Amino acid sequence: MPKKKQASKKKVRVADETSESIALQTAEFLKAGGEVEVVQRGISGREPTEGRKHITYAKK
Repeated sequence: MPKKKQASKKKVRVADETSESIALQTAEFLKAGGEVEVVQRGISGREPTEGRKHITYAKK
């Protein structure tokens, strides 16, 4: 049985994303009740999932 071709959605290329479109999306997000959290420089918003990996270099 042949597969039915689905209508593809138009994909936005990364190069097509502009400062203006990002500003519009941000404004819509805030208008819908979204909040922006300011994070200090050098701090990641990701929680660590593993401990540190220790790498040792041995001389031969």
